Amino acid sequence: MTTLRGAAAVALVATEASQAAVMGPATYNLLQQNYVGTYMPQLLPTLGVLALLVFAVACLLVALGSDTPRPPRLVRLAGSTTLGCYVVHMYFTLPLSLGSWQTLYASLPERLGYLPGLLVQLAWLLGAPLLFQLSVGAVCHKLLMLEMKLLLAAGGAVARMVARVAACVVARVAGCAAGMRCGGKSSSANAAGVEMRSQRDELDARSVQNFTI
Repeated sequence: MTTLRGAAAVALVATEASQAAVMGPATYNLLQQNYVGTYMPQLLPTLGVLALLVFAVACLLVALGSDTPRPPRLVRLAGSTTLGCYVVHMYFTLPLSLGSWQTLYASLPERLGYLPGLLVQLAWLLGAPLLFQLSVGAVCHKLLMLEMKLLLAAGGAVARMVARVAACVVARVAGCAAGMRCGGKSSSANAAGVEMRSQRDELDARSVQNFTI
């Protein structure tokens, strides 16, 4: 199991490195929306990048192992702030994208030796985006989610206010209808009482008349 997890970790690093150093630059133009005037990204390069990302996630899961109750905190932070990092990353330029830094990056194996230079290149290649996502990307994600939370809270407050107003209107309409029914019943009872008193007075008058005769 330890060997499998180690192999998965190596495959994860190799996949990310190839994606950032080889596949990414080679497919960057193909993924742009203005490629050869089509205004649509090319399907096969997009699917290829997606497959590599899915493979990297699978390697990460195997490397962490099933006995890990929860991923490390930094892994959770990087995974939960992807949206904000994706939204804001296009407004920043990492040093490696600049010409002078590219020259320095390419000359590292000659300056430091092949293996040390390669390790520094690998650390730079993977560390710079990771540092960006855990700092700038995380902050922008929190701000983006704060905006959504404020909008949802405002919408919930409006919905509750509308519900209270509707409940008050329904209660008043129901009260008026009940009052009208009670008023109609009272009028009928009063009319019946008047009629009974009239009949009783008429009977009393007849009784008096018969007694007089």
